[in-house]
Amino acid sequence: NNLSNRMSALENSIDAKIDSLVSSYLSRNGIWNGEKQEVTATKYWDKAAPTITLDSSGNASFSGSLFTSTFIANLTKTGLLTGFMYYTDGDRNNLNSVNSRWGYIMTYNSNLRYTTGSGFALYAQISEVIGSTVTPKFYSVLGSSFSQFLTQSDPNKGSFGLILPASEISYPVTFFVQKGSKIQISLNLDIHIQLANGSLQYYDRPLRIGVKDGFYVY
Repeated sequence: NNLSNRMSALENSIDAKIDSLVSSYLSRNGIWNGEKQEVTATKYWDKAAPTITLDSSGNASFSGSLFTSTFIANLTKTGLLTGFMYYTDGDRNNLNSVNSRWGYIMTYNSNLRYTTGSGFALYAQISEVIGSTVTPKFYSVLGSSFSQFLTQSDPNKGSFGLILPASEISYPVTFFVQKGSKIQISLNLDIHIQLANGSLQYYDRPLRIGVKDGFYVY
């Protein structure tokens, strides 16, 4: 038992020394020296569901960005960028309420109702910008929904939306970057509405999307 304990202590000591030497070597040669990047003063954005205009048949579609913003203006190092983005309920004074949702309600044309004819997907995108070239490097679907009927109030009324979380839902962001480039974030929406005669936002409730201060390039 004494010999076994001494061998275990020796192995732990050797492991610790190897770890220390490897870490010292990587740091000394600049291989694993994380360099913190300056994140702009604006670190979060609140965005409500946009107004959707229907055509004469009650249809509509949209695919594009709700906003785009640069949050790192000048990367100081080439290497592996790491950090965190998040989303949450934008109304921080009224969390976890019956109105904590992002999306739409509409009234369908009474004789032409479709239970899944309307829907959307909402997703975040983080891109690297080199000169005028924008290269998407990270995607995260924040949520998607399709229409369901509100039969108790109106047999022709449909609802589709996302529940907004009271806590911040964080995502790790990791990709390779080039020194001197910019990093930007955007919130994107793909939506289609079919055979409706009215569309409105859920109480202008905003979704908050943001980035954490603490992006590093290794």
